[in-house]
Amino acid sequence: MTELSIPASQDREVWIKQAHAELVQALEALEPEQRTVFVLYEFGDVSMEEIAQGLTSPVTTCYSRLHTARRKVEALVRRKLNLASSKTMRVAK
Repeated sequence: MTELSIPASQDREVWIKQAHAELVQALEALEPEQRTVFVLYEFGDVSMEEIAQGLTSPVTTCYSRLHTARRKVEALVRRKLNLASSKTMRVAK
């Protein structure tokens, strides 16, 4: 689980829509190879071995792309949403 702070002054639905838009922008900012690995692994329920085979890349390379993509997405979303508030929401992966 990742812990995210939701600004107390914003309605939950508005915040979720904004977070979704920011996530889409963050994904678009990734290199294509990073985005492919991130989306397949995080949202597509595809194993890293399957991703590596499909991309004809070593598994270690795919894990590296995933790690880089996760860092970039988190940094971009956090910066855009200014997630340093007192109200906290838990979000499951």
